[in-house]
Amino acid sequence: MQDENFPIYQLHIALLGTSPLMWRRIETRSDITLVELHQIVHAAMGWKWSAKSYQFIVRGKKAAQDRFYASDVTEGRLGEKSSDTLLHTALAGRERRMAYEFVISGRWISEITLEGRLDEVSHRRYPCCVAGAGQCPPNFLNNSQHYSELLRIIKNPNHPGFHNALKTLRVSHAGEYDPEKFDLQQANADLRTPRAERLAQRSESRGSPEFKSNIGAPDSAVLQLISYEITFEPLDEGSPPVTAELAQRYDELCPSGHDEDHWPALQTELEQVHEKFPEDAKIANYLAGIYSRIGRPEDSKRIVERQYRLHPDYLFARASWIKLLLHDHKIEEARSVLDGKFELSLMYPHRKIFHATEFAAFYDMIIAYHLAMGRLEEAEKALALLKKLLPDHWSISGHEKHLMWAQSIGVLKEMLARPGKRQKRKSIASPSPQLPSHGTNMPLPG
Repeated sequence: MQDENFPIYQLHIALLGTSPLMWRRIETRSDITLVELHQIVHAAMGWKWSAKSYQFIVRGKKAAQDRFYASDVTEGRLGEKSSDTLLHTALAGRERRMAYEFVISGRWISEITLEGRLDEVSHRRYPCCVAGAGQCPPNFLNNSQHYSELLRIIKNPNHPGFHNALKTLRVSHAGEYDPEKFDLQQANADLRTPRAERLAQRSESRGSPEFKSNIGAPDSAVLQLISYEITFEPLDEGSPPVTAELAQRYDELCPSGHDEDHWPALQTELEQVHEKFPEDAKIANYLAGIYSRIGRPEDSKRIVERQYRLHPDYLFARASWIKLLLHDHKIEEARSVLDGKFELSLMYPHRKIFHATEFAAFYDMIIAYHLAMGRLEEAEKALALLKKLLPDHWSISGHEKHLMWAQSIGVLKEMLARPGKRQKRKSIASPSPQLPSHGTNMPLPG
């Protein structure tokens, strides 16, 4: 058992500049050296070539206060050796993030975020990769800009560099390369390779237990959210039309559906306020929710689309728009809007506090997206997280039904695919999650 003073660290590693964003979530001992972390990150991300040099940077309030932990061959900047620095020392106190720069063929930069300090699970072996998205770029590319440019080019067969881009990515056609592809089992297999284990060995002179890179599957989908806070208190006073009384009336009616006799009066009031403030994102979101509830989906769709065009960074507008695209089976458009940002902290990195309704709207959309993409394991993890924080949220029962149905279809397909079955097999289509009739996300109370 590990020393109680050194908890397991849950780390989020994002390869900056990639779109869709490539990232991994790993769990590892916090008393490893940064040399070991370097090898673990490379294995989990899928890099096959060794880095020529690398450094970890913990940013200070001023540039002069930045702390550098470098490989022995890194030149230029002064700093401490990564072989002499432990992970829990680099990310101590309130430190939550550090940059990780490395050179293979070119220079790449990742951001490593400490998401949680966890208790060690006795039957699990560390390090392990528990989630991720996106496949590793080819090792021979120059940087993330080079990679993003290639992905942009292969979307346009008429581009003069189309065939060269395919050749660079070593594929014969554009559909053969999926930048969102991620294989959790393979990521953990890469962490088990003899080379990864050998390179991550601890120095015997430290007298620490030998580093183990055997993988154990995680048994919990609930994450510790310490990179941002969730509050149930209003974050602001709201815009003029969104009075506290109006927000309370809406929250009482939507999405419960009770007291439907009161809906016409609220609808009329919302329409009047919306006419006076047509560009107010919150009041428009309320009205879209009312229209969706009373059976006017086209009016709801019109408002959702307009508000996203006006306020693309407004969380509720973006989440509602993605769900609407999924409902209309416009998967590629939904993927483009989401842009690989499956975490609130990735979509809004400047924010440290979110309201519970924002958290719910975001994960309601994320669950729907994973279901639409057939990523049932990821959908189940996101659903567990939503249930942990908001067990009574209106969207949970619908997502549970969709997930159960999709899992049942998967079991039936597997049964029919088994050899020795002589009966005529029928094609079973996987369900496509639909936007609930009350699918517009509730806005932040003002």
